[in-house]
Amino acid sequence: MTATPQRQINLNVIGEAFNLVKDRWQPFVMAGLVAALAMGVIGGAVAFLFVALGLIGGDRPAVGLLMLPLMGTAYLVVLTLSAVFQAGLYNMALKAIRGETVEVSDVFVAMKAPIPFLTAGLIVGLATAIGMMLCYIPGFIVAGLTMFVFPLMIDKKLAPVDAIKESIAILKPQAVMAVVLFFLSSLVASIGAYACYIGIFFTMPIAMVSIALAYRDLVWQSPAPATGPMTAPAAQDPPAHVPTDYEVAQAESELDGPTGAVQDPETVVEPEASTIPHTPAPDDPEAPEEGGSKPG
Repeated sequence: MTATPQRQINLNVIGEAFNLVKDRWQPFVMAGLVAALAMGVIGGAVAFLFVALGLIGGDRPAVGLLMLPLMGTAYLVVLTLSAVFQAGLYNMALKAIRGETVEVSDVFVAMKAPIPFLTAGLIVGLATAIGMMLCYIPGFIVAGLTMFVFPLMIDKKLAPVDAIKESIAILKPQAVMAVVLFFLSSLVASIGAYACYIGIFFTMPIAMVSIALAYRDLVWQSPAPATGPMTAPAAQDPPAHVPTDYEVAQAESELDGPTGAVQDPETVVEPEASTIPHTPAPDDPEAPEEGGSKPG
């Protein structure tokens, strides 16, 4: 049995993602605005709290010790929101690829159970950060090999560690192309920052949809159109009909003419002998005359 060859990562998914987001830009941009607003409010509140504590506490050591757990808590909150909204954007991307209706509320799908996404975000983020400190290249390798973690958690409901292992197993044979795609997607996402950070609400979804399209090609093994539902597999032709002996004989009799009709041997019913009346022929010498008896 020949194994099905694995599909390759195609960088054309970036252009396909642009067209997909362009046709559905309203929910994607609104979801980005909601995410930015939520994270901005949290970040602003934390910054205000730090400034207020600094003004009130001055040089008091107790205030400094109090700021450390607050900073850790604030970091976890921001990281949780980031992981949740990333998962939500991947959820929107997968729905758009399937041809389903995409709504702004889809970005909150991970809010129902944020802990697994926070756990995955912490593991991947920490590993990527360590790699970035080692001359950047290891960081991009880690990020490229784990870019399917959130799509796997959304699509296949995998646990964080299982999703990380599965993502690495899928992308390891194409590690170079995975790193290139992640780098180009990150570059596309950062372009929006040059337009007063407003364009990032459009470019960030393009980056995530690009990765989701690569996920479609490698995991679903089905290149569904970006503007419609996934195509169903083509129906197989029914098995060829093998004619029976009766059908062959019937066809031959039709070629010979109307007198050559052949009956199906399975449907022919032989009459019983006792039910067949004997009618003598007119020229039979032994047949009695009508109305009389045979002469002596």
